[in-house]
Amino acid sequence: MAEADDFDVGFVGELSFPSFDEVLSTQDTAQNWIALLELADISRKLARDLSKPSIMSFGIPLQVLQRAVEELRNWKEKYLRIVGVPDNYQANWDFIAAVSACTCDAQYHVMWVILHSALDEFNVREAKKGSMSLTTLHELEKQVFEEALQGALRISGLTSVLTSNGYLRLDPNILHFSTYAAGMFLARYGKVEVKTCIQGLEQYSFAYEEAHEQAKWMQQVYSSSIHQIHQRPHSVLSTSSSSIASGSNGVHPQNGIDLASSPVDVVYINGTGTPSNLTGLAQ
Repeated sequence: MAEADDFDVGFVGELSFPSFDEVLSTQDTAQNWIALLELADISRKLARDLSKPSIMSFGIPLQVLQRAVEELRNWKEKYLRIVGVPDNYQANWDFIAAVSACTCDAQYHVMWVILHSALDEFNVREAKKGSMSLTTLHELEKQVFEEALQGALRISGLTSVLTSNGYLRLDPNILHFSTYAAGMFLARYGKVEVKTCIQGLEQYSFAYEEAHEQAKWMQQVYSSSIHQIHQRPHSVLSTSSSSIASGSNGVHPQNGIDLASSPVDVVYINGTGTPSNLTGLAQ
């Protein structure tokens, strides 16, 4: 696995942040590289921690989860308004500027979806040992779930912008995983915003055939979730505590679908002219 020392970041020079107007016109700048390198470092550490064999048997150490949550929140505070979709969107934004900003934005938010999937599948090690209070566990689960839901909805909104402008036909597969991961999360919880991700994958399928199968699978998961929700109208989808505490192991307890049988890789650890509606997406 690549480590931080494998990357030479000295070429970026002195760190400086231009105005939002300058960022819009010059996306390929030093702070973009630094921001993405730091996010990649967070991703590498999380991947290294979650790939250990002991995780499957004993769960995720609380320290690993807390560090990931803290690092992601610090990254958001420091970089997201600089490299993500800005508040002062301008009508003359071109394809490169739009895709670059949406990519940075989506890559941050999909990290929460991945973290939620890992927590849902493996649980917290201290909770399995009984050395962690249920109050602390449920609070952690709630925080991660809310961030993941917000992130998935955000990615759905970004996908809608790019799809409506035909940009995903031209995107070199950069936003593919983010769109799929967010869509699978929304499908599992029966959120109607998943339809935007399905449409995005269908547009991706013009260049990447596997996206068509992913869109079909996502629709099946969503349809099954809706069916189960209608059968149990009092189900609470605003929290994932019960599913995490019970340990889903690839089968989501609310819809009974074996996600491991997907024809494509699921989110679990095992196993689009001028954008006319970017206003309001930035947080």
